[in-house]
Amino acid sequence: MNDAGRVAQVRLEHVSKSFAGQLAVDDVSLAVARGEIFCLLGASGCGKTTLLRLVAGFEVTDHGRIFVADFIGTANLFTGRIVELGADRTVLDCATLGTTLQIQQPWAGARGDTVALMLRPEQIDLRASTSTASTANAVYGTLRGIAYVGDAWLYDVELASGAAVKVTAANSAPSARAGLEPGSPVRLSWSATSGVLLDA
Repeated sequence: MNDAGRVAQVRLEHVSKSFAGQLAVDDVSLAVARGEIFCLLGASGCGKTTLLRLVAGFEVTDHGRIFVADFIGTANLFTGRIVELGADRTVLDCATLGTTLQIQQPWAGARGDTVALMLRPEQIDLRASTSTASTANAVYGTLRGIAYVGDAWLYDVELASGAAVKVTAANSAPSARAGLEPGSPVRLSWSATSGVLLDA
């Protein structure tokens, strides 16, 4: 139970998921506040991995809703190894992205732990770029898909590693989207205050 006044960073409401008629997740509701230490325990095959895949957006719920920082939808999940721990920040080495991830969030574990950064699509800034210079919290890839839904643009980006990243951008700054079309080289970046660390 979260303390009064604490905002849930991850919240599930009556989430269920089945595969070929076999129930894997059954009416799960929970809330995890930012900075809260949360542990998901259970026997092999009880649905722990399925639940995490639902939260990350790799699976779709049969019933219920999932909120990530009060956002309903998919999220990007980047796994990395902790290489630096500080009082207010954590640094990950992420082989999939080919760069380091700096997050302004402490981690209760140890250096060398494998963790995941959950990053919502609208927290990522996308720009056309031919550069490939590696910097923290920035990756490069190729734009594979574009869709316009209401007042937002949806982008699918493929990284050199083959990993797929989803980006959502408001239509309020069309100049920033100039020159973007399928096949365009792009740069993705985000701030250190974006995202949530999860135990992988």
